[in-house]
Amino acid sequence: MAEDDIVLLAGSGEGGYAVNAFLPASVTVRQGAALRWDFPWYEPHTISFGRPTATPITSTPSPTTYDGAEFVTSDVTFGPGKSYTIQFSRAGAYAYHCLIHAYQKGTVVVVDASSSDADSQATVDARARDEYSAAVAELKSIASAARAAPIETHTLPDGTAERIIKIARETPFGDVQQYFPPRITIDEGDTLTWRSAARTPHTVTLGPFPAGVPLPGNPLVDAVSRPANSYEGAGYWNSGVLGIDRELGTEFSLTFTRPGTYAFYCILHANQGQAGTVEVVARTQPSPSTPPVVQPTPLAPATGTGGALGSREVPVVALLAAVATLGGFGLWLTCRIAKR
Repeated sequence: MAEDDIVLLAGSGEGGYAVNAFLPASVTVRQGAALRWDFPWYEPHTISFGRPTATPITSTPSPTTYDGAEFVTSDVTFGPGKSYTIQFSRAGAYAYHCLIHAYQKGTVVVVDASSSDADSQATVDARARDEYSAAVAELKSIASAARAAPIETHTLPDGTAERIIKIARETPFGDVQQYFPPRITIDEGDTLTWRSAARTPHTVTLGPFPAGVPLPGNPLVDAVSRPANSYEGAGYWNSGVLGIDRELGTEFSLTFTRPGTYAFYCILHANQGQAGTVEVVARTQPSPSTPPVVQPTPLAPATGTGGALGSREVPVVALLAAVATLGGFGLWLTCRIAKR
């Protein structure tokens, strides 16, 4: 890279958290300099200047030159090793955005080539760290509150229990990609209900994803798969896309009728760490006459979700990580699921 060129980040994250922001949000460069956006995390983003004037949207190959007069956009991109580069040929202030995340916006200020007001890579990196830290701290605060809350438990009319696993809310600049609790033990015959408090799309999925690329727009991601009235430890089960204002609503329930340990995950975010396990133990005493009761159970301290599945989740997470690099721009932009 040339001396005046600068590297930015298009989003970032860590296990269980996605920060959907350009880092830093604003940068000043000299005329003729190039900006390279790196994509360090597995949440998809675009680098888009201007507004499209035709459909379908066609991406602009990287590297490209921008003078403020046309629409320029990257492909939908995510994952370590991916980048997009634009050289700025005219002074001015240029707003840009991500076509997927409504609040993800940035500004590039291009000053005269002789100006001393341009950012250095060191100043850009410092602001990026500060902005990331603030965004992820807010997400971790949400997760901490969800982790500390008791598990909501209801006794059903037949004496079995229903327990609630929650999907925490998001912020305008990021998502908590976790289940709360990520690990739970229930009795044989009990029911789990996953409840989302987010507009971000999530799924509850058990069993390997069928053949195909598990990206938004793939009909298998959205399709509900419920092979039977109760889960006995085998087959492919999928809630479809859950969330506030989603067609399928915010809840998905399964009754577990066979002891064992079972992995569940979100198709869209498993490669970001959104996964968990349920241990079903043999019921020792039926209690059909037990009166209804709400009995909170404190959560055990979380140790993260990325490696919580054990051997059962390895093929699924490996599949999702492998396909994370295969996203097509037409598929994502034609069929993407708007997050907000």
